[in-house]
Amino acid sequence: MKSQIPSIISNRTSLGVTASRVDLQLCQRLIKTCCPQLHIEDIIPNTEGLVYFIAEVNGEYIFRFPRFPESNKYLNIEAAILPKLGSWIELSIPKFEFICKKNPDYPWMFVGYPKIPGIPLTKTQLNTTDPYQSAKDLGLFLTQLHSFPVEQARQAKVPFLDSAQWRTIYEKFYQQIKTEIFPLLDSPLQTHLTSLFQKFLENDQNFHFQPTLIHRDLGEEHILWDPSAKRITGIIDWNDVSIGDPFFDFTGIFGSYGEKFTIQVAEHYPRLPDDTIFDRIRFYSKIGWCHFILYAEMIRDQKLREESIQQLQSAVIEKERKGAC
Repeated sequence: MKSQIPSIISNRTSLGVTASRVDLQLCQRLIKTCCPQLHIEDIIPNTEGLVYFIAEVNGEYIFRFPRFPESNKYLNIEAAILPKLGSWIELSIPKFEFICKKNPDYPWMFVGYPKIPGIPLTKTQLNTTDPYQSAKDLGLFLTQLHSFPVEQARQAKVPFLDSAQWRTIYEKFYQQIKTEIFPLLDSPLQTHLTSLFQKFLENDQNFHFQPTLIHRDLGEEHILWDPSAKRITGIIDWNDVSIGDPFFDFTGIFGSYGEKFTIQVAEHYPRLPDDTIFDRIRFYSKIGWCHFILYAEMIRDQKLREESIQQLQSAVIEKERKGAC
């Protein structure tokens, strides 16, 4: 599964429901206008992003075009924080070479950066090799990321959430789930979700953390891997970068690769307080499907909604029956 629907997707108030229509023809025209030094020989869609249209140019550059007004705001934050972060961590991250802010044919900023070598590290690929090195690479990455000076991140306008604000976010999210998602669910699933949130919100230990810089969407689609060297090469898509609970960054790893590999990553992460932290990580992973349901409702995709409800049921009820939580 994807680790998390970006936070701006599940917030209808800030997001709105009007997306910018972006296609390859528009991308090519915008790049030619704003980046005349770049000769376009080939341009293809790179991925079907939820909040960005992503195009690959000449097999060498990645361009990201916001689909929504709110994603334009977060792209500005990325442009401010990534240059500071690039010298702090060892893995490659995007280095924006082209930043285009004004164009009569497109209302928002877009960026381009040299493509980072590698392919998304899927669970299938991970299972074809000894996971030790990948776990070590991710453990080191998280250690470096979470030690980045918070004050520098705040100067770059990265959203800051202390432990009290973090708790408030999940209290509000629970209310949103009861209002918008509960009517779609059967009674047993409502009961299990209620219990899940109550246990999380009532446990003060879940909010005893020192806020750090976090990626906040660290799933398999954002972790690049070199199949030949069998090493992680880079981390992409920093749209949700925030200051908050450092252990949220284990959520995407947990959802993408499972608990065993997440424990291996944690063995290379000296900030881990104790094994009880995995209860928090499991909670974050389970409720991730609620974001997908909200997104499906927003775009009126009944198939995605039903699939996400089934996944939520499997995560919340079936795993509890097996004693996974």
